[in-house]
Order: sequence, then C-alpha cells, then structure tokens
Amino acid sequence: MVSKDGTQAIADGAIFKLSVVTAGGERVDRIPAWVRCTRMNPHTNTLEGVYVQEDVARPYPWQHPRPARRPASLKIYEAHVGISGEELRVATYREFADNVLPRIKAGGYTAVQLMAIQEHAYYGSFGYQVTSFFAPSSRFGPPADLKYLVDTAHAAGLTVLLDVVHSHASSNTLDGLNQFDGSDSCHFHSGPRGHHSQVGIAQLAAAASAVSCAGRPSRLRRIPRLRC
Repeated sequence: MVSKDGTQAIADGAIFKLSVVTAGGERVDRIPAWVRCTRMNPHTNTLEGVYVQEDVARPYPWQHPRPARRPASLKIYEAHVGISGEELRVATYREFADNVLPRIKAGGYTAVQLMAIQEHAYYGSFGYQVTSFFAPSSRFGPPADLKYLVDTAHAAGLTVLLDVVHSHASSNTLDGLNQFDGSDSCHFHSGPRGHHSQVGIAQLAAAASAVSCAGRPSRLRRIPRLRC
C-alpha cells in the first residue's frame, strides 16, 4: 500500500488485523475476510493477517501458460501437499513441485487436484474448516511458493485443480469469520442452522444462494491470481 507521497504506507510482511466495534460496544480484533496471506503466531497459536506487496508491486514472474486445452483423457491425481513428503513433518509447496509433480507426470496423469489449499487453523480438519477463503495455507509456504508449484505443473503440461470449500467454514472467532462483527449472522446463518455440531463447522449464509447443489458454479472457486 503506497501513500500519496509515494512511500510505502504499510511495510511488506507487516502483521495486521481489523479492529471491529460490535453492536454491544465491545472492540474485537478480526482477520479481514479477503486477506490473501496469513501466518500462525507461534505464541498464541492463532492465525494473523500478513500484508504482502508481491501481488501488485512485484508480480510473480509466471514462466509457463496453463495447458491450452483439456486433455482428451482426464486423469486426476488428488494430493495433499502437507503429507506428500517422506519425513515426519509438514511438506512444502516447493518440495511438492520439485519431488512429487515429476512422479505424477511419469504416472501418466494429466491433472493434479490439491486438497487443503485454503487457510485453516486446525490441521486435522484436512482443510475443510476454512478460516481464510482467499489465502493459501501458510503451513506449506508463502503464496509465491504455491504459484511456483502451479507454474511447475504447467511446465509439465499438468492442469491444476484446487479442492475449494465454498459452503462452510471454521467456527473459530479469533482467526476465522465466525462472529466477525460480534453477531452469529454476519457471514453465517443465524441460530442452529448456522452451526453443524457434529463436525464443528459454521454454515455460510452466502453459500445458500451461491451454491445450492453440487454442479452449480461457486463465487469462491478460485484463489485470486493463481492462474490454475
């Protein structure tokens, strides 16, 4: 973000949240719903928004166009970046690009479908309890590394599909969208309809009109500027 005099108003990599005053007068800190980059605070174990210049000031240098046409035979390899390594730790976008994509290509697959790409605080949810819909998961590396993965897949002629959750989200309040303005109906259905008690998720109100059946397009189907 650049100020009127041309100087950088917010430093690249700065941590930020919104300060929201609820209808009851309480001031709460929230991560913006449209944030594109987050990080896990090691002291609080909650996510925080991160300001990055890369999208505007330093665009990612894409090297390879996406495959021009759908392959005649679509063979999809579904994968989870974090569990794709051989070591007992969370693997990264770059490790997946360099070590796993060549094996997928060699196996005769024409597309790779990535699970758990949207940011989620609870790793055990396998990405289905989303906290930030437009930020790629920071566990696997920064957004630029995900773009490197996509670019590398395109170089190999692989189509990239993102397994995007669009109808429900995490019930977290500190680093999710739940009770964003202090109410239970800012982004979600109010009352029991907005909470799935068996799996601990919140039901997005927008999803009722945006996606009401499996085949209908979603407004949240692509993380911006990934060129999948």
